[in-house]
Amino acid sequence: MKEQKNLFLAYILIFILLFAYQYYYVKTHPQKVMKGIKTQSDTARPVKTIKTPKRIQKIVPVTKKEITKAKSQNKLIKIETSLFRLSFSPIGGIIKKVEIKPYNVIITPLYSGFYGTFLIKGNEEYNLNNIPFSDTIYKKNNETYLVFSFKNDTISFQKVFVFNDTTYNFKIFANGGDKVEFLIPAFKTNEKIRDARRYASAIFYMDNKPITIGYKKMKGKSNESFTGAVGWGGYKSKYFISAVLPEKYGEEVNIQKIGEHPYFILKTDKDMKLNGFIGPLDYKILQSSKKGFENAIYFGMSLIRPISKFIYYFIVFLHRFISNYGWVIVIFTIVMVVVLSPLSMISYHSMQKMKEIQPKIDVIRKKYAKDAPRMNKEIMELYRKSGVNPFSGCLPMFIQFPVFFALYAVLNSTIQLKGAPFIWWIKDLSVRDPYFILPVLMGISMYIQQRYFSPQSVGQEQKMMSYLMPILMVYIFAFLPSGLVLYWFIYNVLMIGQQYYIQKKAKGG
Repeated sequence: MKEQKNLFLAYILIFILLFAYQYYYVKTHPQKVMKGIKTQSDTARPVKTIKTPKRIQKIVPVTKKEITKAKSQNKLIKIETSLFRLSFSPIGGIIKKVEIKPYNVIITPLYSGFYGTFLIKGNEEYNLNNIPFSDTIYKKNNETYLVFSFKNDTISFQKVFVFNDTTYNFKIFANGGDKVEFLIPAFKTNEKIRDARRYASAIFYMDNKPITIGYKKMKGKSNESFTGAVGWGGYKSKYFISAVLPEKYGEEVNIQKIGEHPYFILKTDKDMKLNGFIGPLDYKILQSSKKGFENAIYFGMSLIRPISKFIYYFIVFLHRFISNYGWVIVIFTIVMVVVLSPLSMISYHSMQKMKEIQPKIDVIRKKYAKDAPRMNKEIMELYRKSGVNPFSGCLPMFIQFPVFFALYAVLNSTIQLKGAPFIWWIKDLSVRDPYFILPVLMGISMYIQQRYFSPQSVGQEQKMMSYLMPILMVYIFAFLPSGLVLYWFIYNVLMIGQQYYIQKKAKGG
């Protein structure tokens, strides 16, 4: 049956799109840097890749004795708020470890430390990441100040961190030199995340666009630099980010590589006010930290992103009343079935008409078996006279595509769903079903729907499709987030009920 072939092709298309999305686009999701693009920002400049001019690397005149003494003390400075614990090293005045208390996650930089600095004076660059700073801690207006200072005959530099108790943001002030570069290295966490590197990248927001530079993009490169109006930048994992956020704009970004790990460097004016951020990729938290910072969360391609954001807000809203995200997904599915029910009715009636005219189509195919153009012309004319659109049966499926990928992006990127259980064996809706029970149930529901509730003649070809498509979809869904499989399973069950009702009503029941 041609209608069944169309459905089969629709499922094949899902498989191809999902494979490309999962293993190519999501793996890198680079935002291409377009040269010469103007933005609405008055201060924004075209984004362009540049060659960083070579600067004279200067050694800060610190004696080996001073450095050895500082390292031997092995001193770590502890700062704690209600949200995190930070461990600073006075060697470089850098953050060596962060404990995110609400999530029980430890973040550790893979190189040096967070917010290391390079000082630029004219054409000379001083690496301050290995010098011993003096440190002072004091409180003022319910804020904790940590001051790192260094002074000798060559340079005078001060770096100040200011923390409060209610936010992941903290202020950073740097004084000295002409310009300062801040370093955000790659980091690791103590989470158990499958294929964690796939989600990790340097990321920055330049001229109102998020740009990601992942491991794959840096392959074969040692560094890459960009100029433009930099709103923020740093390094992110699947669920967490370390970033620097200028209150106005930075001017240049440099992505370098230590070993195989990319790290982010932001160049700023010497007295520029900055905010640091080390915390979760939570949409509302990022949005409240700085406009545009929420774009650090990957919500899919540009066409999908608005749908992803709608789904995110919808499920977060429902979660205010329903504590279990699994049931939230069930309710979201019910809403989708209701919204798509008019299209489902159209699809059902179209397939019913296809069933009625199928004998006539068989006659035409037999009559013009040796004249394919004439056969197709006659079949299309029959469709026109009968008021049948052969593709309308697939319409609900194609409408589902953007919703499907948007929901995938939300489940894969939203920290609220990390570790969110449903019932019994489903302990985390953001990862695959460990026992593959949901994919099998989804396949069974699809078989029942295609085999017993499709308004088609039960021919040999349809029987083959009713077996083949569920098997294919079980294979596809077996490794997807269980929340997405739950959505599709519930959708199939509800569609079975809807089609049963339509069939009963059509028979006058």
